[in-house]
Amino acid sequence: MTEIDDEAIAMMRSVLELRAVTEMVQRRIPSRSVGTDPARIVEAVVDASGTLSELTIRPRWQEQIRPTALGKTVLAAITAAYQDQLRTLAALLGRFTPPTVTDDEARAALAASVTDAEAGLDFGPHVNLNEAAEHYLRLAQGKTAAPEPTASAGPVTVTVQSGRVVDVTIDPAWAASVPVFSICAAVKQAATSPPTTTGEADDLLFAVLSTMTQLKREV
Repeated sequence: MTEIDDEAIAMMRSVLELRAVTEMVQRRIPSRSVGTDPARIVEAVVDASGTLSELTIRPRWQEQIRPTALGKTVLAAITAAYQDQLRTLAALLGRFTPPTVTDDEARAALAASVTDAEAGLDFGPHVNLNEAAEHYLRLAQGKTAAPEPTASAGPVTVTVQSGRVVDVTIDPAWAASVPVFSICAAVKQAATSPPTTTGEADDLLFAVLSTMTQLKREV
């Protein structure tokens, strides 16, 4: 039987508290958040998961900006939608009491993990629970960076970090020659294409850590 020391219990308590906050945040995130760029050329809508669900570009956008600036303009609108989402969350989170996990609950969670690891991994590498707890604690402290997968839809490339769009590149020659609905469709396709990432167990934590970090910047 693997021993569970006090440090591992403290780390697991932090993980469980973070997980509880994650669930609370997910329940309170608005289902629809809207943002526009400063010139109101582009309007973006994101859903509760942060996925780009709607995108609108003014038909005569080239009268206001050059095609080379369209990608940054689209990104500005998407970023504004995220900020709208975060403002709503900040107002809601200001009225809640952070969850507390007891040592007994953390010890029980670790004991269950030990049982699963020892029962199910006899044929493979064993899990070092102390190292696992330390890894998740580093995540909670913001010491591990999330991956930056990209997805392309023809002349449009979108970079996503922690479930959020952080960069949009649009080929200017293509954008200047196609209707706006084609541009919007390509951006949405690239933004919602599921890229290949590593660390599936970390995805949920990365998402909430990104949200909580942004909340600290906004409040």
